[in-house]
Amino acid sequence: MSAMRGSMMLAVLLAASCTETGVDAPFTLEPAAVAVSLEFAGEVAAGGPRSAYMKTNRLELRFTSGSTTREEQLVEFAPADTESHVPAYVRLRSPTEELQFALELRFGADAVFRGSTPVMLRAGRTTPATVVLKPVVAGIAGPDGLPVMTAYGDTLRLDGAALFATGDTIDASAGTWTSLDPGVATVAEDGILVARSDGTARLVARLDAFSDTVLAEVFAEVSAIDVSPSNQSIPVGVTRQYTASPVDRRGNPITGRTIVWSTSDPSVVTIDAAGMAKAVGIGTARVIATIGGTDGHASASAEPGAPLTENLTVRLASSPITATFDADVFPNGGQTDTWFEWAPVSTSAQASLTIRRDIGAGLLRVPVGTTVQGLLPRTTYEVRIVATNAAGRHESEGLFFTTGDAPPTVKTLPAAGPTPPDVTLSGTVNANGLPAMYWFEWGTDSTAVSVSTAAQPISGSTATTVTAVVPSGAVGTTWYFRIVASNAAGTSAGAFLSWTVMTTPQPPGTAPLATTLPATDIKDFRATLHGTAVPNGSAADAWFEYGDDPALSVSTATAMQAVGSGNSPVAFSFDLFGPPMYQQTFYYRAVVRTAGGTTRGAIVAMN
Repeated sequence: MSAMRGSMMLAVLLAASCTETGVDAPFTLEPAAVAVSLEFAGEVAAGGPRSAYMKTNRLELRFTSGSTTREEQLVEFAPADTESHVPAYVRLRSPTEELQFALELRFGADAVFRGSTPVMLRAGRTTPATVVLKPVVAGIAGPDGLPVMTAYGDTLRLDGAALFATGDTIDASAGTWTSLDPGVATVAEDGILVARSDGTARLVARLDAFSDTVLAEVFAEVSAIDVSPSNQSIPVGVTRQYTASPVDRRGNPITGRTIVWSTSDPSVVTIDAAGMAKAVGIGTARVIATIGGTDGHASASAEPGAPLTENLTVRLASSPITATFDADVFPNGGQTDTWFEWAPVSTSAQASLTIRRDIGAGLLRVPVGTTVQGLLPRTTYEVRIVATNAAGRHESEGLFFTTGDAPPTVKTLPAAGPTPPDVTLSGTVNANGLPAMYWFEWGTDSTAVSVSTAAQPISGSTATTVTAVVPSGAVGTTWYFRIVASNAAGTSAGAFLSWTVMTTPQPPGTAPLATTLPATDIKDFRATLHGTAVPNGSAADAWFEYGDDPALSVSTATAMQAVGSGNSPVAFSFDLFGPPMYQQTFYYRAVVRTAGGTTRGAIVAMN
């Protein structure tokens, strides 16, 4: 930088004397004077060297010749804008002598400026001299109040000011810079600061032996948030991850920020603090990531999901052995069918299935249940609940249960030889592995039998045919009978059948007789219908009519069966298959047709 001349003038008045070699001279030379013009070595700016000069209050003068100090003097000093006078004394050794003239301006004890120049002193003359005042650095100061840097890669110029002892600035860009936290911000020696990551960086300015530390804060402002994936489909009940990537205005990724997640419709999609979204209803919702006042968005489409099954339980009853299965099924928004499967675990028998049940496409748990009969005693079964819809299939873990002892299994068979004086009653008994007793009950009213045969012992695990001979009764009387058996697990009774003693042949064309008997073997999807026919001397066909109308005004007919042309009751039956028998009430009756006409028995309800 070029030096600028100040308007200050320093006049130094010198008294001079002269000596002969070895002997003091008896006379005195005229005084010599130096007129010093002061210049600043640098820019003269407000608050800079000129201000520092005006604050100096002491002056040190020194005259040297070679390495010998001829005069040194420290005096009080009052600077002026125009001219300052300072008396000084130096002994001249001749009327003309060249000396080195140096001065130091101080503020108290601290140097502010220094300068020197050679001068040729002449007795009685004023010698002009120019002294360039060089600043004396007393310290260095970095800038105060740096602005927060709001994007990675932003730059800022730092100035390290060299200072006088007076506090005035020597140079506003002096010193070199280093960063103690380059991960947060780096700085070049010339003071160019670059933001790198969030945090506070310590920056050090150095000049000679002086240093100063300033702090720079970096906190990138979020300019945009990218939410990924931008759009995805989520089955109801399933979770999917979303991520948010914030960037600053330069497009640099920002890490370490707290993201607040939300959705536009929590009845469709919910989301937790980690960005894990869960579909809870059918529809579309926006997934929102928020940091401060900035949002990012993505889309989530909630679609029907695979069903879920849970809470499978089993309740057992022993007379007869039945199992009630209960469970909950969550359709997950898709049209869902569900059923139970069960099978003994110790055999290779194919699993039994209940009929499929449509439970709709809701978003609530649906309780389902069924009761199955005909289970084997002392047998371990495995059961599971299965559900399926367009999105998939789900089946529960197998639940194991073991049945206990069972009461006897019995079946009433048609009577034989209903002619006076005897009739033979028949039936089958399975004691189901326990000691049992069986007997027959009969009477003219199937709801109040009045006579029993003596109880007889029976055992084993297979069906055994048993009989008993009883009086046939009067001609034309209808009797009802059944087989009954009991063991330690309970008592079982067969269906009522009947006999009617008919000894007098009927004339051709006499209408037949039809009797409807209770159904047996009622299970989930089947039941056996029973009836008796008396053809009354003409070839007869028999069948059943059934339906859900109590009057059977609308009904379905089973296949016809030939039952002969005799005058005694002939038993006939039909195995009916259909929807679960326990879910609704059915009505049925026996029908017999001959050339003499068609006869319908009483209507019987089955539920």
